[in-house]
Amino acid sequence: MVIGQTARRLTEETAMDAVFGFTIVNDVSAREVMVREKMQVMLSKSVDTFLPVGPHVVTKDEIPDLYDLEIATYLNGRLRQHSSTGLMTVRVPALLAAITRTVTLHPGDIVTTGTPGGVGFFRDPPEFMQPGDTIVAEVEHVGRLTNRVVRGW
Repeated sequence: MVIGQTARRLTEETAMDAVFGFTIVNDVSAREVMVREKMQVMLSKSVDTFLPVGPHVVTKDEIPDLYDLEIATYLNGRLRQHSSTGLMTVRVPALLAAITRTVTLHPGDIVTTGTPGGVGFFRDPPEFMQPGDTIVAEVEHVGRLTNRVVRGW
């Protein structure tokens, strides 16, 4: 989600007031960094070229039901993840209330909600993106984010 106003100590009842809209984020992880740098999940997600966002923002009033959206990810045109926002482990208001107990959010900040099942690392055998691959992340009513995988570090 994209934050639209400064938010601190939100409650679940007030959390959605802080949301301007929604976009797509490709939550990429460098598994080799995770292995090498123990306890550094954030470092593995902070590599140059990681966390592509976009291609646009859809305002929250354009989403008919936040918990009835199809989510899909395609690697080189092949479906790799498919789910629904109805299966989210933590709902958006609870997530924002929890985050803002510790962190102040500001307009333009992006809060991510995680990824559906089907991550390549947990496939048998594991499947990893390679330079030259194309990854598409799609969220119903929000759009499609298409990126080419490059070696950026």
